[in-house]
Amino acid sequence: MIPPMEVALHLISLGFLTIRRHLGRQPAPDARLDAMVTLHAGAAWSADGRPGMTLGCARGRIWVTQTGDGRDIVLGAGMAFISKHRGKLVVTALEPAVIACRDAKTPL
Repeated sequence: MIPPMEVALHLISLGFLTIRRHLGRQPAPDARLDAMVTLHAGAAWSADGRPGMTLGCARGRIWVTQTGDGRDIVLGAGMAFISKHRGKLVVTALEPAVIACRDAKTPL
């Protein structure tokens, strides 16, 4: 298994992650939203999705759903989902997981 810090550094190098934010801290509505979130199995995390927003699964397995998209997306470590439209994104950890989120407005 790849150590979490090495995964985080790889995601940073790919442009998925530039800063780390804590779950309880909410950014301003027009602020850049870059986050790395650790989820226990069964835990959920959500965000207001918009076109181009990218969710990467750094570790574990996650289930992604988005308002207006009838698909159920399951991602494993190293996989990513790119939102094509606006709508609430909900990520549920199927096992302990680490996710990285890059807002569509974040430059590479």
